[in-house]
Amino acid sequence: MSPGQKNWAEDIDTVCDNHERFERLRYGPDPGAEVVGYPAKGGLYAMSKASSVEVEFLGFSRFDTAASNDTDTEEALCDNMRRLGAVWWKTQYDYTMSQIGVRSPRNPKRYIFVGWPAAGGIWVLTATELDGKSTGIIHNAHSMEERCTVIEKLGGKFYENPKDCLDLDLP
Repeated sequence: MSPGQKNWAEDIDTVCDNHERFERLRYGPDPGAEVVGYPAKGGLYAMSKASSVEVEFLGFSRFDTAASNDTDTEEALCDNMRRLGAVWWKTQYDYTMSQIGVRSPRNPKRYIFVGWPAAGGIWVLTATELDGKSTGIIHNAHSMEERCTVIEKLGGKFYENPKDCLDLDLP
């Protein structure tokens, strides 16, 4: 790189270090919402296609975008995102590159679906885009209870103690 030439990857991270400028919940042209949380430990948690049930579980309105600058609110958001299987990224650049990455049969995209029933415990279903499971039906649930029922029908696993689920980074 020649002197004075900018490194665009560093620019992305520099801009995103000032994360208070960014919305935590964003809607684009595709179904679902992008949810981003910035924990005190650094980096970010991200969910790229959160369903309406997940958005409500996180405490957001299904029809508005949201932002926060409050540290306690941000930590609570990150904790709840982890309960839904959000992935932690060291940098904004890493997350951005994951969103445009090319997938192949040797590197299929992995999905995790989580349901928190009112009676306690947790339902979890993990799948890849190659499994042939009709996991898209989970997005038709209108409540967390319906989501749990669908996850169970698709072969999800129930954990009486949510911390026993190694697929989640629970607080």
